[in-house]
Amino acid sequence: MVNISGHAKVVIDTNIFLYIFKKRMNIEKWLYDLLGNFRLYTTDGVIEELYKMSETRWEAKASLQLIDKKKIDIIKTGKKGDESLFYASMNENCYILTNDLNLVRRIKETGKNVIIVRGFGRLDFY
Repeated sequence: MVNISGHAKVVIDTNIFLYIFKKRMNIEKWLYDLLGNFRLYTTDGVIEELYKMSETRWEAKASLQLIDKKKIDIIKTGKKGDESLFYASMNENCYILTNDLNLVRRIKETGKNVIIVRGFGRLDFY
């Protein structure tokens, strides 16, 4: 388990933020069931994607509000979108939480940690 001061570090992708609101999923409970103690993060590239989407998608706007309300830390990568998550996977001691299969495969090729949603109500290591 990736552990930062007794907490697993979990970096959330855009598609998971949107999914949280579309499916009304309790990501924090699911992560606790899988990892125990954890701390949520996202990247500057994900924030940028959410801002662009927030003009037309309520889930993106709600995601930005959630990030602010939960005080989710933002990892500064200087990269866009998936590249920011790949960068974080290579440079941070963390799990990447995503359902983007191309990104999942790319990260797994490096031997880094990925968590995906497997059906409603269940997260799993890929």
